Amino acid sequence: MGTGASRADDAQPIEVLEWNWPAVQVYLASQWTLLLGFGASHYQGIATTELIAAMQVVGIPRRAWKDTLDRVRIMVRAARPLLNKTH
Repeated sequence: MGTGASRADDAQPIEVLEWNWPAVQVYLASQWTLLLGFGASHYQGIATTELIAAMQVVGIPRRAWKDTLDRVRIMVRAARPLLNKTH
């Protein structure tokens, strides 16, 4: 199992279930798409091409890509409103 933090300024250790750790690694290795406007920004999500690149870097076997993508997309859906709350 691994631990991580949501943001450096309010870092709190979290427990990550072992079966979900590969998806967390991909999530953490990925760059969000950020829409910038006049005085505001909006986190849109993480592009599939970004996730595929991250899976390759992290070393996720190709047979596990679909499951990993699904898990990361769940994380993105959960994180997006929280990230956008401060922007």
